[in-house]
Amino acid sequence: MRGKVAGEAAGDSTAWRDRTVLERYDAAQQARGASLRPFYIVAEKILAPGERLPEHWAVVGTTGYEFLNLLNGIFIDRQQAGAMERIYTRLIRQRPSFPEIVYQSKRLIMETSMAAELSMLGHRLDRVSEKHRSSRDFTLASLTQALREIVANFPVYRTYVGDHADGPSERDREYIGRAVAAAKRRTPTMDASIYDWIHDLLVLKFPPWAEEADRTERLDLVLRFQQTTGPVTAKGYEDTALYRYHRLVSLNEVGGDPSRFGTTVAEFHASNVARQASSPHALSATSTHDTKRSEDVRARINVLSEIPGEWRARVGAWQNLNRKHRVVVDGQAVPGPNPRGEGRDELDQPHHSLR
Repeated sequence: MRGKVAGEAAGDSTAWRDRTVLERYDAAQQARGASLRPFYIVAEKILAPGERLPEHWAVVGTTGYEFLNLLNGIFIDRQQAGAMERIYTRLIRQRPSFPEIVYQSKRLIMETSMAAELSMLGHRLDRVSEKHRSSRDFTLASLTQALREIVANFPVYRTYVGDHADGPSERDREYIGRAVAAAKRRTPTMDASIYDWIHDLLVLKFPPWAEEADRTERLDLVLRFQQTTGPVTAKGYEDTALYRYHRLVSLNEVGGDPSRFGTTVAEFHASNVARQASSPHALSATSTHDTKRSEDVRARINVLSEIPGEWRARVGAWQNLNRKHRVVVDGQAVPGPNPRGEGRDELDQPHHSLR
């Protein structure tokens, strides 16, 4: 082991998640007569709200995005959520739903920068469907549309189906089931049997007629599906949705939920107690290479939640000062009141003054 250092990217290898890696290291240390010095490994895994790190991973915890968001939340005046919401909705003349923005943003990514990946998945799924008469009537277009809806509604970055010989974990089954159910609700005219068939494939529910080659083909498709949901979420949620919702931008952080206005002290302590029990040596980060804003910038923006009246007055004054600098492009005054990210933003509305 001496002199050899290997780095593994989470998206490129499963070796870093395999506990036998540490077991082999321990065995090598024992053979050399050296004392056991376990590797300190943390995973840069962005957990969705309510998501937990898989217990079988050979890591001491995460790099701490969940802690970062909880800590930042206690500096938000939760009692002013209504006031800040009224200021924002009056400014943009809309009452935006952050989950809806995430959904639309993920769809945008799949229609633009990751269109090729979705097309590849659709074609592979189509080839699998052609193997049996029960699914042969599913068209390429309908399968691709169903995949797009499932990915857009996926509640976490990705699942880890294929990690265990005994099948998907209950947690992964739940995430897949939630995504498929949400996709069905959004597309009521779509044949539900298409979604049911894809659901069974994603949870590795093999049909009785499937031979070893068929099982391998389906597993490979599931692995590629999982390698797609993560980047779509990163691009759609982190790099698009977080730049399209501006009620209080200090809450717009990786791993956070801007629609949730702050954290109570009781919730913060309860989360830390649970984290101490499950991963006491995990990192407690407050800023990383991926955070949108540093701690001091977030702290300054957080103060706005304590003075919504003054914030409203200042925004109104700045609007009046800048009105003469706005121009009309394609019939709309720009810049609009709700700065947008990549692509078309449904939230852009005609300018409306707070005064």
